[in-house]
Amino acid sequence: MRRTLTIGQAAARLGIEVDTLRRLERDGAIRAERTQGGHRRFDEAQVAQIARDRNRRRRTNVAPPSPTPRLRPRPVGLPVTRVSTPPRATPNTVAGHPREDDDRVCIDFDGDTSYNPAPQLAKPDTFDRDRLESIKSCGLAGIPFDVPATWRAKVIADLERFVSPAQFPKHVSHLEASNLVSARVEEVLVPYREQEARERRRS
Repeated sequence: MRRTLTIGQAAARLGIEVDTLRRLERDGAIRAERTQGGHRRFDEAQVAQIARDRNRRRRTNVAPPSPTPRLRPRPVGLPVTRVSTPPRATPNTVAGHPREDDDRVCIDFDGDTSYNPAPQLAKPDTFDRDRLESIKSCGLAGIPFDVPATWRAKVIADLERFVSPAQFPKHVSHLEASNLVSARVEEVLVPYREQEARERRRS
C-alpha cells in the first residue's frame, strides 16, 4: 500500500522548512496530492528518493581537506631560544587578543618555525538547533486552518516549551518526533474541540 506524508513530515524528512517545500511543490520540483480538506500529501517513496539525491549531491560537493603543512626538521645540536613578544593589533587580532582563527608562529634563533595553533572556541550545535526548529515546524503545519487565532497562539506557545533537547534527544527519529508533536497539538486543542461541540449542541 502506498504511504503518504503530511507536509510537516515530508519537510522533516528532507531537512527543509515547510514554506520551502510549498515553493518546491509550486515550482514542480516535487508532486503532491490534495485531500478533500485541501491538505497536501506527499508520496513517501518520492520524498525518500529526493532525500537520497540531496545527500548524494552534498557528498560530491564537499571540498577536499587541506594538506597538512610540512615542517622543516630541526637541526640537531643547536640551542633553541624562543622569543616572547606581546601581541600586536594586526588583522588577526582584536584589541590585542588573538581571534578564533589566528595561528601563532614561534620563531627560534636557529631560523626554525613551528605552528602553535590557538585553542578553538566551542561553537554552538547549529545542527541540533535546526533539528528542533524542523520538529517545531511539523507541529505548526499540523494546526488546522479553521482554528481561531487565539487557539493557534496557544498551540505555538505550547510548542515553544514542549520542543526541547530534553524532550527530543538526537536518537529520536524525525518521523517519531513529527508524530509526537502532532499528538501534542491535538492534546492542546482538546478544550477548543469540546467548546465547539457544546456550541453546536446549543444551536
